[in-house]
Amino acid sequence: MSDIRTWLESQGLAEHAELFEANDIGIDILGELEEADLKDLGLTLGDRKRVRAAQAVEAEVQAMGGLGDTNYAKGHVSTAQSHFADCIAMARRDALGQIEIANAPMPAWTTILVAQYRAGAEEAGHSPTRI
Repeated sequence: MSDIRTWLESQGLAEHAELFEANDIGIDILGELEEADLKDLGLTLGDRKRVRAAQAVEAEVQAMGGLGDTNYAKGHVSTAQSHFADCIAMARRDALGQIEIANAPMPAWTTILVAQYRAGAEEAGHSPTRI
């Protein structure tokens, strides 16, 4: 089963799976589809609105991962950890497997970094501060 078919099914739009596949529309370009593209494909107004709403949800999930990346880069590891966990939960909820997979290692990685930071601070005789 293709990623686009799985996504369409999760959005209640499974009847369009063959149409999307026949037009080589995959998850990788889903976010680039505009209203006119969906109309050209022959989707009804209601289904066009459903696809556009789902695209907005995907953008929100990607933004949450981006917040994780930004906070991680700034050294705000605990905040990044929270954003990555939220991103993964949202991706699971909305059947966005590629986003989930891309962010999956980050909560564990940030947990390790926080633990190492705290251990190092305690070893140095300092009380760990917020990271």
